[in-house]
Amino acid sequence: MLLNGAALAPISYAVISAEWDFNKVQNKTATICLNAARAAQFKDLAARRGVTVGGLVEQIIADAIAAGELPDTLPGYYIAIDHRKARVSLAIEGEQVVNMSQAGAQSLAEAIATISDRNGSVTLVADVEPAIEVRRVGAAVALSVAGSTNTIGRSVASDLIRQVRKAADSLAANTEAKALQIKKKTVSV
Repeated sequence: MLLNGAALAPISYAVISAEWDFNKVQNKTATICLNAARAAQFKDLAARRGVTVGGLVEQIIADAIAAGELPDTLPGYYIAIDHRKARVSLAIEGEQVVNMSQAGAQSLAEAIATISDRNGSVTLVADVEPAIEVRRVGAAVALSVAGSTNTIGRSVASDLIRQVRKAADSLAANTEAKALQIKKKTVSV
């Protein structure tokens, strides 16, 4: 290829991939293609920050969420709050749906937090339907519902913990507000 009569070398690309498989539990991953020079800069920046390239991506996303540039949601994970029924629903990858009370949502958030920090396994059955198992798989956290398992990294687990706690807190606040309304009606009668 020529530009103003000068020959240009073809642009080379590097592929950064985060694919992994622990104990035959497949984590859903994506591959990002970067120009080789940018990939080298990205790896250098990650090394300077003392993180992996994946960790650098996670930092950038966390910073964007904190700055309001990205919504505080996780693609593939949908949390719905039904204040009328006092339930939180968590849909995982559109396949697994877990319905929980406020206490169940708090228990799920605590289980994910505990397991992401150490090895082990917790199966939640109270205030959660169907039961959900939270366990460590390598450095990741596996969520198993009705025989289907989804594995997430620790930073995604942190986001999910925050979002489930937020939903549980919303249910608690709504319940308190309803109790105050009932109390005011009772006092005024």
